[in-house]
Amino acid sequence: MSTASRKALTLHRLREMHAAGEKIAMLTCYDATFARVLDEAGVDCLLVGDSLGMALQGARDTMRVTLEHMAYHTRCVAQGNRTAWVVADLPFGSYHESPGQALRSASVLMQAGAHMVKLEGGGWTSATVRFVVERASRCVRISASRRNPCMRWGDGGCKDATKLPPRSCSRKRRSSQAPALQCWCWSWCRLLSRAKLRRP
Repeated sequence: MSTASRKALTLHRLREMHAAGEKIAMLTCYDATFARVLDEAGVDCLLVGDSLGMALQGARDTMRVTLEHMAYHTRCVAQGNRTAWVVADLPFGSYHESPGQALRSASVLMQAGAHMVKLEGGGWTSATVRFVVERASRCVRISASRRNPCMRWGDGGCKDATKLPPRSCSRKRRSSQAPALQCWCWSWCRLLSRAKLRRP
């Protein structure tokens, strides 16, 4: 469907698609040119990921990506996009200090053009998610990610997401607008996809 005939995606529309069993396509994007190409191709969601540290900056990981970097690339994507739903990553260090810091950081990315932000972490993020959602209800999407830089520092490598307890995902899902799974094994993803979650 071309952008000429497609209305701008909203969270309500994404929920309708999820409820109807429609596939929702999300691809990572960092600039205006690719945002326009992906939007015109009918991609539903564009993720401005902190993976730009590796993909664009040549870094070994995402640790050097700053909130300013994320705001710049979010603004670029928003300018090239017309109808897709834009999600932006909160980078490492931009929400770990306090819920107030998370809200301030989320506001920066929302003002840059993100429709929603994503943060990663374990059960410790639940209070932060609740705090931000209560004050900016459309803004937080939580990710239970195996490739979590916070985890990587502590154990010298990525944790195996198959060992994460299901209740950790459930706690975050209750507060977030839409849970995301990154680098999880296919069996867990299939199980959760068939679980008829109420949120996309």
